Amino acid sequence: MLFGYSPNQILFPFAWFNFPHRCISTKIMALSFDVNSNLCILTANGTISRATLRHPSSGSVTYEGQYDIIALGGSLLLLSDKSGSSHRSGGLNVSLFGPNGLVQGGVTGGLIAASTTQVVLLSFAGKYCSESELVNQATSSSTPLG
Repeated sequence: MLFGYSPNQILFPFAWFNFPHRCISTKIMALSFDVNSNLCILTANGTISRATLRHPSSGSVTYEGQYDIIALGGSLLLLSDKSGSSHRSGGLNVSLFGPNGLVQGGVTGGLIAASTTQVVLLSFAGKYCSESELVNQATSSSTPLG
């Protein structure tokens, strides 16, 4: 369920609820295509039953059990390739607290809700651009510190 979304606004915060046993990361990705704009994930609250996170030494690790969401953040940007097809770039990072203590990392797989979770996002307009344009914009706008 989506609250407060209006497709005509340039910058718009909104919240939705994810129900138990559903994947939060999959829902965020689907939502980004539904609203057809860039997304910034601001926070979430609730409990996770399974999370697959990036781990520096072993690639990825899956945690199962009851983990409270401490923080959830990330972004999904609209991009297009040379053929004109569109895709998303970005990712999610999460901090969880559970029986093993604090767990944090980049989400590489599922983030399965154990309880109803509330996710707060910010939708912002942006034209489709290519990844090379995005890199060129970043390099031309950066100034050396010193």
